[in-house]
Parts: sequence; structure tokens; C-alpha cells
Amino acid sequence: MRSISSVLLLLGFALSAGAQQTVRYIVQLQNAPLLASHGEKAAMGRIERDHGQFEARATAAGFTVIRRLSAVANVAIVEGPAGNDSVLRGMTGVKRAFKERRYQKHFDASIALHQIDSAWVAIPGATFNPNLPTGWNIAGQGIKIGLVDTGIDPAHSSFKAPNMTAPSGFPKWSTNVAGNQALTSGKIIVARSYGKWTAQDVDGHGTAVASVAAGVPTSLGNNGLTLSGVAPAAWIGVYDVDSDHVGSYSDSDILTALDDCAKDGMDVVSMSFGAPDYGGALDPQNQLYQEAFTTLRANGTVLVASAGNDGSEGYTMSAPAVDPGVIAAGAQQSTTVAGNPSVTAPDGTSISAAAAGNNTGLLPALTAPLISITKWDSTGLGCTNGSSWPQAGVATGKILLILRGTCNFAVKVQNALTAGAAAVIVYNEAAPTDGKSPDALINMDLTAKDISTLLTASELAAIANMPSLFVGNTDGQSLLTKTASALTVTAAFGLDAGDSRQIADFSSRGPDAGMAIKPDVLAAGQSVIAAWCTDITLDAKKNQCDQFGYQLVDGTSFSAPLTAGAVALVRSARPGLKADDYRSLIVNSASPMLDSNGNGWPLQSAGAGSLNVLQSVKSSVTANPTSLSFGVVGSNIATNQQLTLKNLSTVTTTYNLTLEGLSSAPIAGSPVTLASGNTVYMPLPSAALGDYLGSSNQAPILWNRSVTLAAGAAATLTVQAPPVRSTQGVYQGFIDVTASGSTKAEARIPWWFAVPSSTPTAIALEVDPLDLSFDSTANDYNSTIALRFVDSTGVMMAPPSTITVTRLGGLADASAPYQATSSDTCSPPCINPTVPVTFPNVWLIDVTAPAKSKKGDTSTFRITAGSIQRDFTSYVN
Repeated sequence: MRSISSVLLLLGFALSAGAQQTVRYIVQLQNAPLLASHGEKAAMGRIERDHGQFEARATAAGFTVIRRLSAVANVAIVEGPAGNDSVLRGMTGVKRAFKERRYQKHFDASIALHQIDSAWVAIPGATFNPNLPTGWNIAGQGIKIGLVDTGIDPAHSSFKAPNMTAPSGFPKWSTNVAGNQALTSGKIIVARSYGKWTAQDVDGHGTAVASVAAGVPTSLGNNGLTLSGVAPAAWIGVYDVDSDHVGSYSDSDILTALDDCAKDGMDVVSMSFGAPDYGGALDPQNQLYQEAFTTLRANGTVLVASAGNDGSEGYTMSAPAVDPGVIAAGAQQSTTVAGNPSVTAPDGTSISAAAAGNNTGLLPALTAPLISITKWDSTGLGCTNGSSWPQAGVATGKILLILRGTCNFAVKVQNALTAGAAAVIVYNEAAPTDGKSPDALINMDLTAKDISTLLTASELAAIANMPSLFVGNTDGQSLLTKTASALTVTAAFGLDAGDSRQIADFSSRGPDAGMAIKPDVLAAGQSVIAAWCTDITLDAKKNQCDQFGYQLVDGTSFSAPLTAGAVALVRSARPGLKADDYRSLIVNSASPMLDSNGNGWPLQSAGAGSLNVLQSVKSSVTANPTSLSFGVVGSNIATNQQLTLKNLSTVTTTYNLTLEGLSSAPIAGSPVTLASGNTVYMPLPSAALGDYLGSSNQAPILWNRSVTLAAGAAATLTVQAPPVRSTQGVYQGFIDVTASGSTKAEARIPWWFAVPSSTPTAIALEVDPLDLSFDSTANDYNSTIALRFVDSTGVMMAPPSTITVTRLGGLADASAPYQATSSDTCSPPCINPTVPVTFPNVWLIDVTAPAKSKKGDTSTFRITAGSIQRDFTSYVN
């Protein structure tokens, strides 16, 4: 059997094989870390002795200790020969050791969608002026957000906050490489990196997540689009874990960053990355993270992680989002979506267009008079033409129609900007010099001024937000003819209305391996406008920056910082609460996530629902835990579970508990099919429950229907699993907590329970389609697919018979299925000796394609077990 570490590495950037290869190991030592020792004076000395003794043993055995952690994890990070993790586990004082795994990135959050703008106004002492959205905004003031990602571009306008001052003791930076200090400011108060590079972002991902969480308000274009992070007044701590500029992260860097987040006192930590999870709490690697997260939470830090981009089937949640104390953020569609650029005349005639390579595609539609440039420039080309063109301000408020040719596109756009134009439409030549059809559409490159000279930074900034479209010659000539009379057109640059009722197809779903409800909450993660790094001169080989500074991107990567920014906003508005209180305010204040038919999405897809920041600021009660999973029949999850409610208000309040179903129809004991295609069982809606206690076997039994709590007081209540044990199905809904005299729930607590069938009916795949990445060491393309056998409820179970994999076409090969296991084993005298952990009912298949394969090549395979079959296709990328 192969270890889970090896499998995870195959999904990222695989380490080369061979006995002489040096790899990195994570070694957890026996004693508790410093912050878990509750201030014990002897703790630091004890930990130092741990490390000194271990380092001596490790060095003697041929390993090199490269880093020590002590705040949230008592860990040594060592390098040594591959395949020697068992040697480390056998050393005295070692609790566990494993080869590190790699984590992959998960990719205008809608401010109105999550009622963030309303929350801004509701903050006590708020200075936000809706009529001046780029003005100062106190949301998040005094809160430190730690972003564990690819660094930041401090020069971006999203982080220019001259009114902000770093708190006492800050800024801080790592000295492993010169240059990190220069990245700090009154806004960016920490800049740490963990390799040979500074925390200057060359990937774009880190800059983007930082802007979503805490970017300051900025204007994009001149037609009313304002972008802002959720908590623009929050401080940013940057922890760059993209050490090698390869776009993936290692355990050693992530754990070091978490240790630094603790020492730097970050109030919120956002993690937009993940690795496939097969074992949940059974996985020793996850156990190490859980111990670190528990220590961070005990010291007041709220943790947020992206759910993953492996949806839309069950059991696709990523680590570390599976941790029970981490807010796992899934992705819903934003209120905008990428559309097709076009130009529409008043008669309804619409012609296709292509957006220029600046920020055009991110701008909202514009309706304005269309006028030909020939009114001022007889050539129609819009090139610099002495005093004839451009003339300052002559085209103010107009959309200019310009002919392609003679000069560079950037010159045409610069001149139109000088003339005051609101937008530009360039149409193709009748005989293009590139030999293409005159009606061909091209995306105009605006980065070059002419053949020999690039645009300066100020020139690029000037044209970055100038809406510029390209149309074919025939359509351009038609528009030119129509400009003879007054013509008003609507130019759509690339944004359409998005349906926020939809969950992104890529957003990972639960349950996790422990049958918990995951994700916890949804936030905009599809069609998100975010800042992007702009310096294209750094590490040119790996650089992914965009000179114009913004991109429209997808991924749960952005749901996480949006949620983390919400935590910062709420924490600033409501100081003095516990980390678990803030977690509940975010999760249990979420709005119902309804599908197109008005029914709720399944809880293992949507969690508690769509982030509602205004309700988080206003709610008077919190719940711990934030959701209740009773697992499946036969699991070891407790039938009776404890739910603690806490009154955050300043007065004694009676809270009533009722049950809420996922459907608006009165359903009791019969299945309903949602628009998502899931079949579920639900109790009657709360309005029709009547005297519920014990009256139904389809929902939990509430041992308490109400509780009266003094200000600041808490009470623990018992909730019993649905007593039904025979009817197959998924049972789910919410426990609503409503203050007496109110009709609106202050908190909604999801519950979930499943009764599986006796045999599986389908195969669920973690990655489908499967992308194969090139491994230069193995000289082939490879990756790994995880499969599980599930019944109609989605519950995982054993395969009905032997599993076979047959290639139906293509060059790739697939291994025989093998069961996922953990490599964490040791024998006395190590602490908590274990044997290899086999993750129940999770099967893995390695897929490889030869080096001679071409990118885009496909191979199709069929998985068969008894009468169950499923095909999947691999793609060489």
C-alpha cells in the first residue's frame, strides 16, 4: 500500500524518487507547544530541551534540522533521505513524523449579496458614506488578518491607506531574505516569507485574497464600479508560503506560518488552499493541524479555510477545511458573471465584440452616444496627428469609433482618453496586415506603445480602466454608417448578471470523513473581481502578474478571505467575545441558501447558507457547536448531542427553539427532490409543527423548547437524533433559535442524519475530469483519482465486489485500485504508538501518461465493481 503523503504529492508537484533524494519531514515532539502550556514558566525550557535532544539524534542519523516551531506546534522540520520517516518515528521523544504534503490554491465579491454594505452602516460609530464609497470606512478597525498565501503586491491601490498606522510592536518581517521590511506599511503590518524569495507576490493569488478580505475602497473605471474588501480598515499580516514560486505550498511552510500567526497575534487567519482529505480525524497529519488549530482558537484566533475546488460530489472537502474548529467556506455564484462583450443599437441589433487586454472585461455596461473619430481626425485611425488629433476634451462622454491600423492600439486608446471619450470601439481593417479575415475579432494588446517602446507605469495606469472593444470590419462599417445620424449604443464589456442562488459547480461538498456537515457557510467565489499583482519584472519565469491590476476569477479561494474579512468586521464591531462566538455569528447567522424553486440546498452542499454579515453584526445569540451531525445509522456518533446557547445581549432573553425544513411545502415522512437533483426527507416547516416534541420520527427531538438566559449567560441543551431507523434517506433541516416576541430567527443551526441502504448504487469520484501534470523526475504525466462507492443518499460504503479499471482509449495507464492509508506508524518508545491507518472505503487509482503525450491528449477509463460502472477521462495539461 502507498501512503497518503505520496498520493497527495502526486496531486501537486511530486518529489522525485530515488534513494539519494532529499525530502522534507514534519516531526512532532512529545511535549505540548508553548501556547498550549497556559503560560507555564518551565514550558519554553522544556521545549528547547526537546529540540536540542532531538536535533542531536536527527543529525547523528543523517538528517538536517532546518526549522523549529514552538508556539502552536512543538515541531521540528527536517530534511533527509527519502523513505526514512520510520527512522524519525523511532527516535525517543517523537510523537509522530511524516513526509510533508503539498497543498493547492483554491480560486468583486458581491458586497450587496452578503449585506456587507448594510453591515458597514450598522457598525457603531460608522463613518461609511454610501454616497462616497471610496471614502474612509472603519470596518475591521483594530483587527489583524493573517493571510497564509502567495504574498502581496504592496504597491497596489487596494492597499494604499495613508490614514492607517501599524499597532505598537509592528510592523514585523522575516529576515531570511532582504527586502521584506520594504513591503510593510501602516496597512501591511507583517511580511514573512519562508524561502529564498521575499513576500512580494508574483503569483497574483495572494494579492487577490488580500484585496477581497481587507482591500481599501477603489474605483475601477469611470462608470461607477467601486471595489472594496469586506474589512478595509483591518491590518494585513502576509505569510508567503509559496516558497519556490510554484503555486503550491508545503506542510513545513504552512505550519511555520501558523506558528508565526500565533506569535504575531493575528485575530483571524485565512487559508485559501487545500489537499485531498481521505481520513479526517483518523489522519495523523490532520491530527497535528487540529492540535495547532485548537491552540490558536484557545488564544482567540478565528480560522477560515476554503472548502476546495473538487465538487460537486460528496466527500470532496479539503484539508484543512475539514477541521471541526475551522470555518469551511464554500463558493456560491456572485451577482455578476463573465459575459460576452457586445454593442447593441436602439433597434435591438447586437453585434459581437472582443474586450481589450486591460480591465475592460471587468467593467459594467455603458450606454452613450457613438460618434466616429472622423469628426476630428479625417484618417479615422485615431493616431497622433499633430494638432489635429487628439484635442483635449472634444469627445467627452462619447464612445469613439476608430479604424484599426498604422499605430498601436495603446496609442489610439491614449489619444481617445485625452479627448475625454468614455469608451473606444476599434473596428478591423478591410485587408488586415496579419492576413486574417477582416471580420475576425482580436483582444487588443494595450501594453506596448509602439514597436520599440513599452508604456510607462503612469501611461498603463491611465488606460487600465478605459473601456475598449474590437469589432469586425463589416460591423464597424455598419456602425460608421449609422453615426451619420445621432446614435446611442449600449456597450457591454464582459459582465452579466449572475444567479446568486447557484452553488459553484467546483465547490467541494460534504460530508467529510467524520460525517460532519461541511462546508460551514457559503460566500461569493465564482466570478469574483479581485486585485492582482502588477510587477511583471520579478522572477520572469514564474511571474503571473497583470500590469493592469485586476482579474475576474473563480474559486473557493475567494470565499475564504471574504468570510475572514466578515469575521474581522464583526470582531471589530463586537469586541470582547470568544473565538467560538465569532465563528457562530458567521455560520449561524447565514441566510437560507435557496435553489431556483425556492427550496433549500442540501446541507452538505450549502452548510448553514449564504454569508449574511449584517445579521452577524446584529444577532444576540451564539451556538456551540455550529451544526449537529448525527452521522449514519451504525456510526459511533452520539445519538444525544449537547448544544450550548449563549446570550450576547445586555438583557435577560427567552429563546424559543423550533424546527425548520428545507422546503416551503408541508412534507412529513416522504422524500422531496430538490432542483439540485438531491432527494431528501424533511420535517414539517416550523409554522406547522404544532406540539412537536416526540410527534414525528423524521427530525431531531428537542428536549428543551425554550430557554431563558441572563445577559452573557449560556445554557447547554440536549438534542436527540431522529428516531427513525429503517427508512432509507437523508434527513436534514435547521433548529431555529428565536428571541421571544420576535418572528425572525437569531440563529439557525443545521442538523443532518442519514439512513443508508445495504449496498452501494454509484461511484463518486473526487476528481473528474482528471488533469495529469508533468513530473520531470518520472518523465511522465501523472495524478491520482480517489473513488468511493455510495448509495442513493450519498453515504459511503464498501464496494460490492472486486474493483477493476479498464482503459477504453488513449495512451494513459491506470494502476489497480488500492486503499488509501496513512504512513504514520511508530513503535515504543514513541508517544501514542500507532499502526498504519487505513481510511475506510476510500480507493485510489494512479493514472500516468508517457512523456511523448501532447497537451490536451485524453484517455478514458471504466471503473467496474459488480453491476456498478463509471467512466472517467484524463487530460494531459
